Amino acid sequence: RVLLGIENNSRYQYIPVDKYMALAAPKPRILSLQIGALVRSAQTVGRDNLIRDDQQFRVLDQTVSVTVPTNTNARYVRQVVSQTVALRNTFGGRGQ
Repeated sequence: RVLLGIENNSRYQYIPVDKYMALAAPKPRILSLQIGALVRSAQTVGRDNLIRDDQQFRVLDQTVSVTVPTNTNARYVRQVVSQTVALRNTFGGRGQ
């Protein structure tokens, strides 16, 4: 998941790329990016009761549900990883 950090009407906010593309011109400057990923272990962990079949994770602004097929005993450890990156040389007013 990727969100764009923009300042719109003196308000800093993170919005999805499709919402940014739908904004009217002139589009606000992109000042930062938020990148989020749901990653899982490479190895299965067996049928441990701590890992449910219907896990939910929050990846930036979305809730992601993980379901395990009933025909397998494979369970994986999952974790959300996110990073915010400021873009250099983007601060300041937009020139005319």
